[in-house]
Amino acid sequence: MILRYVKQKADWWTNVAHYNRERIRRGATVDKTVCRKNLGRLTRLWLKAEQERQHNYLKDGPYVTPEEAVAIYTTTVHWLESRKFSPIPFPPLSYKHDTKLLILALERLKEQYTVAVRLNQQQREELGLVEQAYDNPHEALSRIKRHLLTQRAFKEVSIEFMDLYTHLIPVVVIEPLEKISDSYLDQYLWYEADKRHLFPNWVKPADLEPPPLLVYKWCQGINNLAGVWETGEGECVVMMQAQFEKMFEKVDLTLLNRLLRLILDHNIADYMTAKNNVVISYKDMSHTNSYGLIRGLQFASFIVQYYGLVLDLLMLGLTRASELAGPPQRPNEFL
Repeated sequence: MILRYVKQKADWWTNVAHYNRERIRRGATVDKTVCRKNLGRLTRLWLKAEQERQHNYLKDGPYVTPEEAVAIYTTTVHWLESRKFSPIPFPPLSYKHDTKLLILALERLKEQYTVAVRLNQQQREELGLVEQAYDNPHEALSRIKRHLLTQRAFKEVSIEFMDLYTHLIPVVVIEPLEKISDSYLDQYLWYEADKRHLFPNWVKPADLEPPPLLVYKWCQGINNLAGVWETGEGECVVMMQAQFEKMFEKVDLTLLNRLLRLILDHNIADYMTAKNNVVISYKDMSHTNSYGLIRGLQFASFIVQYYGLVLDLLMLGLTRASELAGPPQRPNEFL
């Protein structure tokens, strides 16, 4: 009897949440408190589903079989060998671009506060730490490197959703001190990877050209093909586009760690995967993230771009990928 009551109450709670969200999405007049409560309810429902997904992974996973993992790993190894890629080392103690990278990292963290009028306590703390790092760059750098080398357990991250009424965007709040380390690591990895030509010409957006020029080159490339607009015998031009479903959520952290170790120092690879394996909390709900990436990390873009490259290689095959990229001594231009 009690179980039936609880089940019905839960169904009613969920149905009301979805009904109200539908009204908000439609643009009907909805009370502000209803909007706020609805956001809280949807956050709880999303977290419940996420907890279940994590639990299923721990129960039934890993979903990548050993054979598949070995195939992915060997493909990546062969590709990196054929490109003569030298792994990115741990940032040395007296690295010549250290202060420049730190300034870039701090500016990136600071620019989100240029328009904010009211700051909460955590944001004020973060701004304070950023200013402190500006004043004592050497101290900040040695702390960052110490953390990258030794820190493997991290504070829990809290999640909240930003309500855009038509859809919600998850916002992950990360401890300010860890955020500065992550931001520096992001700048360092992108700089070093770019110097070593880790990402071939088809990975876009790239630093080689600004996006408008990329669009122009793409259009020119199609236009310059011989007889591309011929329609005499009923031909037509077709552009195919493929999409990877839920790529972020389905990254296996153990496999990711092995793949990262191919291009990075093992300490950085361990730091990056451990950073995804943290407790995610919202009010009284919390769970450990053991499957999939956390979107709010500063260096998430690097992981995704690299993981995307591995997926590209599996899709294209090494022969076609090498044809597209050209020889490592003189890589091909994009189009």
